Amino acid sequence: MLDMIMPKKNGKEVGEAIRNVSPGVKILFASGYTMDIIKDKELTEAGSDFIHKPYTPKDLLIKVREIPDK
Repeated sequence: MLDMIMPKKNGKEVGEAIRNVSPGVKILFASGYTMDIIKDKELTEAGSDFIHKPYTPKDLLIKVREIPDK
């Protein structure tokens, strides 16, 4: 699970570095920014999962459970 906006590197950059080492890894991105802002900054990747902040523990559990089934 990666936040989209972090100091020094954004979530996309960290996700790419992780996938270079382990291409099949599943990544869940999270952000409090709207999807319009995230898409405008090209921070999302095709096939990546996203959860919008604030999320409830139940929403997070549901999202995390969905990912391995894809």
